[in-house]
Amino acid sequence: MSQFEIRSQEIYLLERYSSAEYFKELVDAFKNMLDAAENALELFMQDLPYDYRNRHISQQPDVVWGERVLPNFRSTLDALNYGYKCLLEGDLSALQYAGNVKSDFNAQTTDYLPDWMDESNFALFDQWQSKARLLASNIKATVFSSWPLTFLTVNYDTDCFGELNLPLSLPIYQLSSEIKVETGETVPQDGIYIPEIPEASAQLLLKEHNAIEALVGLSRSGLQYAREESTTWLLVKRIADEGGSSEVIQAENLKGFAGEICPCSGHWWSPANQLEKRYFEQGEVFPEISNNAWGKTIWYLEVTNQIKD
Repeated sequence: MSQFEIRSQEIYLLERYSSAEYFKELVDAFKNMLDAAENALELFMQDLPYDYRNRHISQQPDVVWGERVLPNFRSTLDALNYGYKCLLEGDLSALQYAGNVKSDFNAQTTDYLPDWMDESNFALFDQWQSKARLLASNIKATVFSSWPLTFLTVNYDTDCFGELNLPLSLPIYQLSSEIKVETGETVPQDGIYIPEIPEASAQLLLKEHNAIEALVGLSRSGLQYAREESTTWLLVKRIADEGGSSEVIQAENLKGFAGEICPCSGHWWSPANQLEKRYFEQGEVFPEISNNAWGKTIWYLEVTNQIKD
């Protein structure tokens, strides 16, 4: 029997980082940064040093920033706005536009310093760039399925990923036994998937992309995963917005056919039973649901992180 772990905080944060609302925060932060840079350039050009045109080209902001950096930033903002529109329409692949932000910042911070800006606009530019960098980093790690184990749970770093800001009660999540995919197969549905390997992290997987290998364990430094392994991925669904425990749930991927013995006491559900759950004691015989469109009746163990009364 396979083991899956529901880590509610990990799943909740993956939902947050893949949401349109979080992406909109990135759009707004990037726009505010761009506005500060444009305001700084406008102010700078009102009082040019007497020897300005004799300076090296790298010391002429209207050329370097006005003709290179800012046009690149504007193009990226256009792409982010387009990506946000796509996200509102349900296209999670648009999260990949966050990668443009990091590329822009890497180029700008390496070659084009903002030391020419006035103090006020520089403070705003630096503030919003730092926020946009953090947001983009979280989104990029999510859409490219690259979160190592524990980074979104016990080793969450607020300096790297921002304030945790968990709700008082986490959502309730349920494993979806009918939607699974093997490494290398085409993902059937967008969503957050849990790997069969307990020592590996949950990840966002995108529809029509190939399922990745699981990122297992941590390296000795603790800064990266230890290795990659092929696995079975199981979709996890949110079934309630609150009432969920933050505890890690060890879940066996159990199913049984009509006529077989129930191997574990608990609530079970079947597609043939309109997904309504029934409680079976260990040792009971699973019943057949007559006149159903699913053929032979299959029962699945319901596994959630619901807080127990």
